[in-house]
Amino acid sequence: WEKAEILLYFALIGYIHYEAPKEEQNFATLIEFINAMEVREDDDDFQNAVDLMFEDLKKKNVLYTGNYMVDAIINGIIAKEAYSDVKFHCEGKLPRKLMIQDVDLSGLLSNGLENAAEACLHSNGDKCVLFKAASYENMIHFEIKNTYDSTRYKALSKGDFETTKKDSEYHGYGIESMRRIVKKYDGKLEYIVEPEWVITDIYLQQKDEI
Repeated sequence: WEKAEILLYFALIGYIHYEAPKEEQNFATLIEFINAMEVREDDDDFQNAVDLMFEDLKKKNVLYTGNYMVDAIINGIIAKEAYSDVKFHCEGKLPRKLMIQDVDLSGLLSNGLENAAEACLHSNGDKCVLFKAASYENMIHFEIKNTYDSTRYKALSKGDFETTKKDSEYHGYGIESMRRIVKKYDGKLEYIVEPEWVITDIYLQQKDEI
């Protein structure tokens, strides 16, 4: 029960952070949600107000992998107004618990997905980001595939990933940060450039202790 309660709190906090109005993003709202979690043991089909709230959320453009932290990161990027023209698609499932520190997941996926979404904005065709996630025993694999400005194909093929962002200094730091995180987990980070897509492949080995 303790683990289930922790996961519930994570889900409620994530909902408040990404879906609630700014004036309701506070501890009082969390308490209201918890108090609304009515359970009727004699009615398996009963849905309380919070259950219905999450059912409505499923109808929106929300992507799920099964891991709360990864889902929060993905949907946090999707919710940004700057990327409203980008179509996001997610495939694959992950365990609820990963032996990867949350701060590392956040640094790795936030940078990778924002880089991909930013590249999409300059695409001369469709603006799409495809995210795939999978686990194989102790190995975690993330694939981020995005469209981009295809006139830069030759430059990118040579490894010239110079950013078009205004904060270019910090963007370069983000890529280096991704490399350090991957190294920490004895993994691999590689970029594959195709005429219409850039693919970021990330492999991590889960560890009991970091």
